[in-house]
Amino acid sequence: MSGVVDPLASIRAWTLEVEIAGREYTIAPRLAGEWLAILLDEVFDASLVLPGMLSDEDAEELEEALLDRRVSSSEVTDAALDVVAMAAGRPWWWTLRLSSVLSAHWLTVYGHLTSQGLDINRMTLGSFLDAAYYVCLTMFFTKPEQRLQFNRDLETPPVGQKVELNEEQEAANFLALMNSNR
Repeated sequence: MSGVVDPLASIRAWTLEVEIAGREYTIAPRLAGEWLAILLDEVFDASLVLPGMLSDEDAEELEEALLDRRVSSSEVTDAALDVVAMAAGRPWWWTLRLSSVLSAHWLTVYGHLTSQGLDINRMTLGSFLDAAYYVCLTMFFTKPEQRLQFNRDLETPPVGQKVELNEEQEAANFLALMNSNR
């Protein structure tokens, strides 16, 4: 898996803050079950995050800003994706792509995790993603080339997405690729 993981997202649920058009909005800590109710949908609905996870007062303020065109729907969608990334501790596209895999294999993954005592209503989104990723690697993508492709599929940013280059991680990825071809 990529080095672009914030381990703190796996440790506990945090209050998340996001700025939209110069205004700071706060989202109370949420556990994996609440996030998965949004992320496992076939199509990601950003409005379930923003304004959906805001306090009633903040949600009303953001909705008014949208109606008054002080903020665009694309700005709110981008901010909602940023919130997903903060909660997951991973890039939003990684989280949405893994969520799609999980949705397709939910009975197996969730069944395995619950049989091991994990409760999505008592863990962070990051810790659930850690466990689900591990299940995917050990149950579905067991061969090195499958794992490499799975990771590539998760980590590749969408076209047009600006990403900061981590040279150390890129070198490690290159070496892993070279070693897997032996």
